[in-house]
Amino acid sequence: NQTICIDKDWLASVSKQGQEYQGIVNTHQIAQVNLVMLENNLALLKQQVEQQQGQLNQTKTQLSQQESELAINNSSRLTLFVELGFDEFCRQDTASLRVDISKQRGNNEILLNVAGNQHNEKLSVQQLNKGQLTTARSQLEGVLEQNNKVKADWDKHFSSSTFIDEVEFLLALISPEKVQQLHKLASDISDNKKQAQVLITQGEKVALELANKKSELSLNGAVDFDNESVSNTLIKMSELLKQCQQ
Repeated sequence: NQTICIDKDWLASVSKQGQEYQGIVNTHQIAQVNLVMLENNLALLKQQVEQQQGQLNQTKTQLSQQESELAINNSSRLTLFVELGFDEFCRQDTASLRVDISKQRGNNEILLNVAGNQHNEKLSVQQLNKGQLTTARSQLEGVLEQNNKVKADWDKHFSSSTFIDEVEFLLALISPEKVQQLHKLASDISDNKKQAQVLITQGEKVALELANKKSELSLNGAVDFDNESVSNTLIKMSELLKQCQQ
């Protein structure tokens, strides 16, 4: 049997690189979970926007019908007053009714302006969330770049060792069961990277669809939904990825 000599300093360096690599893998998996949560929250926001749009359209239709009916009723009443010979006092009552209707319409316009301002505020929050999503994506790319650097360092150290290939090194260092576990871990990491990229793409698509949908509502009224869960998820993921890059 051939005796294989392992340089202790080299082995310590490789062990340190492996620990760093595992740390990056753990952070990557946590980031993936946060991306899934973000995707779910954005999908919920999209559903809420569509529901609010349907309600707004229904309200506008009802308001238009009511105004048409009111106009018809006022015209009919004036015509009836003239035909029946009602005096000027009755006409003054009709004029007073018109003033009240005008005031009510003014109040409705004020409420509509308030709702519009609330909608604009929510739209600003959504734009902020979109910016945070872009930042999170950039930071995740930084994590993947760091992962590639660790792998390159590993390859460099290994190429300068006395081992013919990685299999020989692993067989000399660990048990066959551990080798199998490491191969499975490498496969899982590759799958996680692909899934994370898919989630990023889907998240951007949902965010874009949401922004387009909300822009259609910006001139019509308010959209009442809660962005807090999305904002907290984005902030949490951003802080996590920043820690990984340190």
